[in-house]
Amino acid sequence: PKPLWTSKTKWSDSMRALLGIFVVLLLSPAIAALSLSQALTGVIAGYNAATQLSLRQTFWFLDEAGRLKAMFRMDGAMLASIGVAEAKARYSYQFNGYNVSAFMETVQPGKDGFQLPTVDGGYATIRGGIPLVDGSSNTIGHVGVSGAASDLQDLSVARSIQSIVQSTPSTATIPDLPANVAEHFSPGVAISFAQAYKMVQAAINNSTNRIAAAVYDALGQPKGVVLVDQLTPALGGIAQAKAKTAAMTGYPSEALAGYTQPGDPASTGQIYMLQYMADWFVTGGGGLPIHGDCDGGKRLMGSIAVSGSPVVATDILNAAQGMGIPQASRGCFGGSTIRQGYAQAGIAAVLKKAESDEVQVAVAIIDNGGNVVSFYRQDGAQPFLSDIATQTGRAAAMLSLPSDSLAAYLKPGGSLYDFQYLNGGMALFAGGVPVMANTGINNTDVPVGAIGVACSGGAAKAKELAQVGADAITEAYKTNTVGKAITPSSCCATSAPGEVVSLAQAQQIVDAALAAQSNAAGAPPVAVHILDASGRVKLSYLQDNVALAWSMLGLKKAQAAWLTGNASDGLMADSMPDGQYYKVQVTNDRMMTVGGGLPLLDDDDQVVGSIGLSGNPTAAADVTAATAGVNAVDDDDLEYEEDEHDKKSGARAAVIGLAVALAVVGVALIAVTVLLVRTRRAGTNLETNANL
Repeated sequence: PKPLWTSKTKWSDSMRALLGIFVVLLLSPAIAALSLSQALTGVIAGYNAATQLSLRQTFWFLDEAGRLKAMFRMDGAMLASIGVAEAKARYSYQFNGYNVSAFMETVQPGKDGFQLPTVDGGYATIRGGIPLVDGSSNTIGHVGVSGAASDLQDLSVARSIQSIVQSTPSTATIPDLPANVAEHFSPGVAISFAQAYKMVQAAINNSTNRIAAAVYDALGQPKGVVLVDQLTPALGGIAQAKAKTAAMTGYPSEALAGYTQPGDPASTGQIYMLQYMADWFVTGGGGLPIHGDCDGGKRLMGSIAVSGSPVVATDILNAAQGMGIPQASRGCFGGSTIRQGYAQAGIAAVLKKAESDEVQVAVAIIDNGGNVVSFYRQDGAQPFLSDIATQTGRAAAMLSLPSDSLAAYLKPGGSLYDFQYLNGGMALFAGGVPVMANTGINNTDVPVGAIGVACSGGAAKAKELAQVGADAITEAYKTNTVGKAITPSSCCATSAPGEVVSLAQAQQIVDAALAAQSNAAGAPPVAVHILDASGRVKLSYLQDNVALAWSMLGLKKAQAAWLTGNASDGLMADSMPDGQYYKVQVTNDRMMTVGGGLPLLDDDDQVVGSIGLSGNPTAAADVTAATAGVNAVDDDDLEYEEDEHDKKSGARAAVIGLAVALAVVGVALIAVTVLLVRTRRAGTNLETNANL
């Protein structure tokens, strides 16, 4: 074909097409977009509306393209409201504010939209998510509000936000927070809503670049996130990942780069492969932990992160500018929300009551962030009870309500409908009870977490036992009494019928490992996990103030040792290309190939369990403490002891085996007799033939 410019006809057609496109673009209104100033004006409006209704809520703002623009969580808002607020905003964006009441009918079982809330990241088909419009009624974004007992209250606050945003020009300056905003601190949340707002505002004001800023609390949950206008959306996710990395590990995000490389586990690679285990883990500069003063030491309060500057050092400088706002004196509100000593008092009460009632239990202590602080499974308790105890406790902790009372909130029309789809699933039957305690905050009882119990006696008995444990923790806070769940020497048998590693032995291993850890100079807090012969958790113990990421790493080390029968650091070389365990880190539920995981072996060198320990700056220190734990139990004691059922089964098997053996012998004798008879007849016939 001829070039375009040599054909008058084609050139004319092309010119007309281009002119038409130009006219359309010229006459079309500019694409309306939610500005950061409008979003933050909406945040303040939401705070004022919620305060008037005595509500504690989370606000989630999306721009016109469905991307995060800003989010803030008020002091006292339940953590569950974070995911629900986001899902409400996503629904509004995806369906542009379509009547949610009518849509709710389409997602019921048997309807066309059944399970739609579970796909594409999840949608919340309840009220509280609506479009935001400008003065010309153009849709510029969406907001989701969650936290009230009724979704109608959430909708009321969302409409207050909608009204204010509509009257706010996109060119308005970023508003300052009113001076009368009250601050409310709670265990695990040492950074208030007001502080989070001021921190991200300071980070933005001190940057000459377009940036994203994020503030997280000590539970690894977002408190406030903002993206400035015309910023690449990916940078918002990077800022959040940096903030969570710093909050979960207690280290600046860039300081972790050396720990994520394969190599000598004694010096590097302590958190090697964490980037494959957690989608929030990054090692770029700009994520800084915030520590506060507490009991003569430092405690993690949360983190701040900035992303978007071309120079990493600038990110860190911007973040440091914002860090000056939190008060270090609030440090005691940081860290885990339930102290381990108080958690042990609750577990001891549950185990004692369970023994009296002759039931076997699994009991989990959960902090306000849904994280396991301590876990014990009694000898004889079925392994599946572990999941039930953890999930009922998590449901109670995330909502500060008994787990069996949540069903009403999760029905169609309930304020938390679809919540079970948005948070990985939770057990909504009896067994999870929130724990209230006076921690010195306004001299009143506040939620500090929850206890989850599952037992062989059913859900009603589990709830009764959980309440016993919750009351014990509350009393421990009141009297400042530090408990201990069990004492190995007086707890239980050295081996459990039908099992290998007993609870007493697991406690003995943990005690020895922690004793070795405490003997090391300047030793940090650690997390320890003991797995049984089935690979299920028998006991978990997190020392106070250990960063949450270390608990995750310790569990993965224990799993690696149990799955392979080798020390976790011995897998490093084999996990390289051409090794027999190549890519094992991204299979088998993400195993760790650095030191701190050791198998528990019986006297025949068979794997009967494992230990995983993490929290030290080097893997070598983790190995030292874990080894002390393993050496505390004689391998002769780690033997399978038959229970009565096994003994009866064995006797039956022996009788059956003897009968089968006798039958085989009888059949053999008959076969030999027949063979001899035939042979004699054959011989007689040969002799007769010869004579003939």
